[in-house]
Amino acid sequence: MFAEQFIHFYQQTYPELRCLHSSLFYFVGDRAGNLFCGLCWLQNAWEAEAPSRFHEYKLLAENGNPETAPRFWAHLKANLGLIPPDPEIDLNSYRLARKRLYGVPSKKQYPITAALYEIMGVQPKLATPLVLFFCGASMDQIRAEMKMTTYGLHQSMAKGMRMIVREIS
Repeated sequence: MFAEQFIHFYQQTYPELRCLHSSLFYFVGDRAGNLFCGLCWLQNAWEAEAPSRFHEYKLLAENGNPETAPRFWAHLKANLGLIPPDPEIDLNSYRLARKRLYGVPSKKQYPITAALYEIMGVQPKLATPLVLFFCGASMDQIRAEMKMTTYGLHQSMAKGMRMIVREIS
């Protein structure tokens, strides 16, 4: 009787979430113990950072077409800074070249992108799968591209998510 209660106490049970992601991605939302998927939450925040309007119709280019908004160019440059480094390049030269080419994204305007930018300069193995997922790749595609096991992929994505949450809070 005592052993059954002891075993039941230590079993990890997770409620069903609609997203069907790994339990490594769960965060406790409040003191009541409500869980939510951190990966889905970060993906929604990533998608909300994109400018809602890509053109400013008041400004016309020389050929009469609407000019692209400066906010969109800033968004594009920030996302171009998320290209992972080649394995043979050291991280110091990668960070300097990236800063010179694209600049540093604004933390107020693009909090998720700025956090991913910081993580990519320090731990590209943690940031690359998240960027691929946020851009629409499936878990199987990411696993094949990164040449990782499923557990290793989930571990690196969970660590990257927690680093992003620390950066933005």
